[in-house]
Amino acid sequence: MTISLPTAMLAKIEHARQMEDRTRSEFVRQAIRVYLAQSEPERRFFDMGTEGAIDKAKGRIKEAAGAIADDDELREEGKIDQAVGKVKDAAGKIADKVRDAIKDAKDRI
Repeated sequence: MTISLPTAMLAKIEHARQMEDRTRSEFVRQAIRVYLAQSEPERRFFDMGTEGAIDKAKGRIKEAAGAIADDDELREEGKIDQAVGKVKDAAGKIADKVRDAIKDAKDRI
């Protein structure tokens, strides 16, 4: 698994993991455990095939990593990513409805 992180975020994570004497893998596993401990409705994006699911997942991981690293900026960045994902999901649902309506109209012609 490869994760791209901004340099400043990586530095904060490195500092936090060194303070806790953890490996990078342990740190990431803990962030994922925190994420998975969230309520089931928050994890439904795994079942969605929309573009917003990626942003929501990224946001949840950033938020969990921010909680572990006690990094409020990272937490907020995660919340913003999640909000972007929700907007993309909503837009995708609207686009699907429009696409269906157009298809139905064409079928009637």
